[in-house]
Amino acid sequence: MARELTQNTVWIVQQTQHDEYWHNHVDLLQYPSFEYTALIYLNDHGEEYTGGQFSFVDNSENPKNERLTTIPPAAGTLVFFTSGPENVHRVHKVQSGLRYALTVSFTCDKSQALSGKWVD
Repeated sequence: MARELTQNTVWIVQQTQHDEYWHNHVDLLQYPSFEYTALIYLNDHGEEYTGGQFSFVDNSENPKNERLTTIPPAAGTLVFFTSGPENVHRVHKVQSGLRYALTVSFTCDKSQALSGKWVD
């Protein structure tokens, strides 16, 4: 279910609604090892892409009354939050251009840590 775009890049086709970033979601429910999530914008909204804003969602159980807190996307901006149900969020669909962001997850559970020589 992956389609190779270049020699080193693979695009993963969405399997469920949770793979589509523009739906309200909770990272911990999708990725049980996530305790904290960080998002770093790598390019500028409005200059290189439109749409693609990151929003926290309040009152997500009632879409008619949900309130959004939107973080203005700008290169170098860091958004850091706990990955649980207290931080329901979504990314609005990109309307034009390409949005580049780096997402990093953090865990406090050593059993979920990456293995390798860089980890004690």
